[in-house]
Amino acid sequence: YVRYPLDLQQWEKNFEYLVSESWINLIINSTTIGMKGTDLESKSPLETICFNGNSVVFDMVYNPRITKLIANSTTKNATIIEGIDMLVYQAIKSIELWTGQIPSFDLMKKKCLELL
Repeated sequence: YVRYPLDLQQWEKNFEYLVSESWINLIINSTTIGMKGTDLESKSPLETICFNGNSVVFDMVYNPRITKLIANSTTKNATIIEGIDMLVYQAIKSIELWTGQIPSFDLMKKKCLELL
C-alpha cells in the first residue's frame, strides 16, 4: 500500500524489488517525462534496474520516438509499445467515428513518423 505523503525513495526501492522478482511485468509511462520540448526530455521515470526480459513497457510519449525509458528497457530485452502507436490508433478511431471509414494503421503511422 502507499502512504501519504509519498516517500519516493521508498517507493522506488519497493518497485525495483517487485520488478526484480517478476511481480510486475507491465509498465506504462503516462507522464510527460521524456517528451520533446520539456525540461524532462533526457530523463526516464525509471532506471534500467526496473526492467527485465518479462517486462512490457508502454511509453505514451510519441516524440521523440525513442525515449530514454524505451532505450533503457530495450537493453533488458523488454517488449516495447511505442507512444506513436497509441496516437495512430486514436486517430484511426476518430476518423472511423466521423467518416465511417477505417484507414490503414501502417499508412497512418508512416505519415505520422514523417511529420514528427
